[in-house]
Amino acid sequence: MCRYRSEHRWSRLSLVVALAFATIAISARSVSADEPVSVLEFPKDEAQEQVGELAFSPNGRYLASAGPFTLRMWDLDTGESTLLFGSGRGGEGWLPSGISFSPNGERLAAFVANATNQTEEWKILTWDPETRNEQENFAEHVSHKAGLTPRQLVFSPDGSLLTIDAHDPSGVMLVNAKSRNVAATLPSINAHSYAFSPDGKLLAVGSTGRKWFEIWDIQQQALLRRIEPAVVDRIAFSPDGKQLVTCMPHLGLGLWDVKTGKPVRPHVTAAKNWPKVRPGQVRRHVSAAISSDAKIVAVPDYYRHTIRLFDVERGVRLATIRTHQHPISLVFSEDIKTLAVGTITESRNLSEVSGIELWDIPAVVASSAPHAHSRESLEGNRAENP
Repeated sequence: MCRYRSEHRWSRLSLVVALAFATIAISARSVSADEPVSVLEFPKDEAQEQVGELAFSPNGRYLASAGPFTLRMWDLDTGESTLLFGSGRGGEGWLPSGISFSPNGERLAAFVANATNQTEEWKILTWDPETRNEQENFAEHVSHKAGLTPRQLVFSPDGSLLTIDAHDPSGVMLVNAKSRNVAATLPSINAHSYAFSPDGKLLAVGSTGRKWFEIWDIQQQALLRRIEPAVVDRIAFSPDGKQLVTCMPHLGLGLWDVKTGKPVRPHVTAAKNWPKVRPGQVRRHVSAAISSDAKIVAVPDYYRHTIRLFDVERGVRLATIRTHQHPISLVFSEDIKTLAVGTITESRNLSEVSGIELWDIPAVVASSAPHAHSRESLEGNRAENP
């Protein structure tokens, strides 16, 4: 009897030890610098959804992905997803874009435009991330004008204002997020990207087509300064509001003094830094990502399946991520612990199939620290595509 109890006790102990080692092994794999923490896969019947844009909720629990005709919400705690907008959910013939969470995480906002007549028919919808229920349609309160093509939404730090990039000849609209009425219009034309200062008093507006960015006083609706040349795909204020970070994949990384409008250090704007595209390859528009503290920029290289992480202040490379497929869209979580990467697979027999890779940024940077090319800057990133 005693022998049975002893053997039983040791067998239980062995099981506990085995489970402990299994847990450690799983944890070690989950923070590997060479592999993503996880890969979010679309349901089989929706396997050909594309990821054009990504957005993290402030608490990092939810991830929204938008592509042609679909808008999906992912619960990162469970890995499950919900189709918010698309086939069977009122999305037939509509293109969602410009997705953004409110600062308190209680709203997900998105532009949706009619695929056959985007300049004439569009709306701004919001959802409750917890219930997944649609909340309201801003377009009922925002006047439509011929020739508008909405693209981007950005909430102010307190969530009271929402920028609407509608290519309006009169400028950028700022909408009151509560009343849904237009609060102000800033006459900034051909804008592409936006960022509010931490105190919500200034709005930085970037342009890729006209190679400049502007800084506006929101209350006075006055242009404080325009800085050029500066090709801007992404723009962000530093947490203290004293500096601005600008980035355009393969074209350059800029760090600017908000008060003077002058560069804090040398930056790159030369188009020759764009990797060459070989015959038969399509030049893809890929977007960079800037961390919430404005200290790290992630720059994707579509054909090399890589993402380079750069230190903004020093302008040097921190690490390189090698994705499984072509990276097309990027976003950092608010705590900068995770980088979500929307990818696509190209095939002659199939249309593009997307996936989302989640990477552990502290693990990637830590593993690369001893080997990182500390002197490699964006200016040295001129390698041709394979």
